Amino acid sequence: MGIVRSERGNCSVARKRIMVVEDEQEIRRLMSFHIAISGYDAVPVSDGAEAVKSIRERLPDLIVLDILMPRMNGWELLACLRREFRGSDIPVIVVSALGEVDDKLRAFASGAEDYMTKPFSPRELVARIQRILERRGDAGIGV
Repeated sequence: MGIVRSERGNCSVARKRIMVVEDEQEIRRLMSFHIAISGYDAVPVSDGAEAVKSIRERLPDLIVLDILMPRMNGWELLACLRREFRGSDIPVIVVSALGEVDDKLRAFASGAEDYMTKPFSPRELVARIQRILERRGDAGIGV
């Protein structure tokens, strides 16, 4: 976590970047809104290919990931994260309509930290984000 200087020279804690990878625009907006009002920087993207491009530019602190998406789906993105960004150790919360135990086990085996099924509570999603970041040593909620 870095320190950011404002125009007035005051120091503040840098806010954690939470990437939301979701192809359904309304769900992406809902997630991003709740993440942002909870004190994080929400980075919404519409599919896995866009996520990879954004991750190459700047690593997020956590990814919220849908599975069923066009171009590059969530399974492919999880594999790409573990292959290309192995050293970054980016935590991933899967939020998917896929609710079978085998889907959840596959996500965990692919490196996901947590799994929620749709429909979901945005407040619960934020609580899970906070829990993961706190467990890693810093919730990163800043000014």
